[in-house]
Amino acid sequence: MLLLAGFTTAAPTFSIEKSCDSQEVNLFSLKDKKGGNIAEPGHFKYQVCGEEVSTAKIRDSCRTGESSVISLFQRNDSHASTFGEYRWDVCVDGFETSVNKTCETPIFSLHSKTDSHVAEPGHFKYQVCEEKETVDNISLEVSTDAETVYVDGEQTSGGKYNTLELSNPYISTESGLGIIGYGELSSMEYVEGSPDTLRAVQTRGSFLVSNTESYSEIEDEGSEINQRTFMDQVETNFAFSVPNVPLVRVTYDSPFDTKGFDDRLSGSLGLYVRRPYTNSSELEIGTR
Repeated sequence: MLLLAGFTTAAPTFSIEKSCDSQEVNLFSLKDKKGGNIAEPGHFKYQVCGEEVSTAKIRDSCRTGESSVISLFQRNDSHASTFGEYRWDVCVDGFETSVNKTCETPIFSLHSKTDSHVAEPGHFKYQVCEEKETVDNISLEVSTDAETVYVDGEQTSGGKYNTLELSNPYISTESGLGIIGYGELSSMEYVEGSPDTLRAVQTRGSFLVSNTESYSEIEDEGSEINQRTFMDQVETNFAFSVPNVPLVRVTYDSPFDTKGFDDRLSGSLGLYVRRPYTNSSELEIGTR
């Protein structure tokens, strides 16, 4: 059994933290959340972090396809401007910004539109806001020579389906090779040819690509897929059932001498560690 998840780009989100996590891109650093100069990432204490942002670079001019979030007079310890009048720009790919007094998704705030200190959203008068873009449709295709294809549990002879009309949005061969809806899907399609094509189209979310023993195993996970809990399971797959009681293995290196025990212990055994001098029970490992 093989399960793959392909994630499409979601709308960017932003935060100001002491460090960005591995899923975020660092736009620039901020001296003080309540207002101060800015610099390249890591120079100051606070980092302006963007999730679902593909790139962010400080350049002397933005490249084709990039847009400037803010411009800096110098790379470190600098005032900022929204007019691109300074030498350096924070260049990003995938979204654009505007300056307003209020907005739904502010990234940071400015005291003035030029020669300004920068602060967290809402602190200063002007908000630098993410401009929402029209999301492109993402298409995923699987080629197959299978003779039988199912959509939502019913055999299909070809055609395009509106996923809003499907109780369990998936398209799969009888052997379980297919695409499963796990996001904002707009359509699924079976195109007969040589080979045949299974296609799913969506704007946001995830594609699940299954390759299991039968399409019926996809049917069995229908409620978890529709409720978006399938990926939260202990065993995230279609081929093996989820255990009612997960197996937890614990290794404990005792600082005390446990004479009489082998190196490996198993079965219904309780191992107790006594607190020195008090002889009270402190820790139990195993089952009884």
